[in-house]
Amino acid sequence: MKILTVTSAQVLLFVLLTPGKLPGQEQSDGIGMEGHIRHGILVFETAVVAGPWTGSSVITGKPFSAVQVSEHTETLANGARIQQTWESAMLYRDSLGRTRTERFTYAGALPLHTEEPGHRLIRIEDPVAGYVYVLDSKNRIAHRLKILTDAEAAKQARSAERVEATPPTRRMVANPDSNPPPRPEIKQEALGKEVTDGVEVAVRRITMTTPTGLDGNDQPLVRICENHYSEDLRLTMLSQCSDPRAGDSVTRLEKLERTDPDPVLFQVPADYTVVEEKDQFRIDLGTGETAKDQ
Repeated sequence: MKILTVTSAQVLLFVLLTPGKLPGQEQSDGIGMEGHIRHGILVFETAVVAGPWTGSSVITGKPFSAVQVSEHTETLANGARIQQTWESAMLYRDSLGRTRTERFTYAGALPLHTEEPGHRLIRIEDPVAGYVYVLDSKNRIAHRLKILTDAEAAKQARSAERVEATPPTRRMVANPDSNPPPRPEIKQEALGKEVTDGVEVAVRRITMTTPTGLDGNDQPLVRICENHYSEDLRLTMLSQCSDPRAGDSVTRLEKLERTDPDPVLFQVPADYTVVEEKDQFRIDLGTGETAKDQ
């Protein structure tokens, strides 16, 4: 396993690619990002892929293709407003339940920091063949992971539990005179249904209130998120959050087409080398910065 050196000038960062629920699979890609902050800019250098893969529910008979668009808006203390919008992924699903996600990676934290989209991480899940492929488009390598059956996944979980088992800790006796620390208050609301771009969605709102003093705040902090989910397509069509500390973020689907995508999209290109993977692995994103700093 590659060990990344962390110094005071280079802060190691790991970001899991989960912008809310992932449209198409409604689960995490299982792909994370490692990088450093250089000259005030977040530079992603490595993709970390979990493995082996456990199967998710296969959605058949509901094909689609769409572009995932992300947006971030922030108002600074001096009143200046920064708004950034970019295409973050292309998503596909065919009638057989095969899916393809093409997620763009940028050298900076946002595409504003580079003129080229850089590396694409392509993930193909083929429940018909029983494999997940993660395509390294730079080196023309297809990393193949087996989709585990329920029995195999349960066996693997039991093995992991045995390996990670730790001696029981001493039982702590609660002090009846002590007050529990305050925790954020979370409220969930079903806001009914609406039609967006011809698709009926159920809208759910989550409000998280951080009480005064929990994070050093002198008044409550309220973060509000909404999720617009299509039961028919089994897709999250839109997710948005408003956070007083991080600004407003939106992830939505555009250019939605409800027809079968080209079958070629769910196949490994003939000029790719297939490599079998049985454990976590990494893909160099080729930013060209790592070698200069080592």
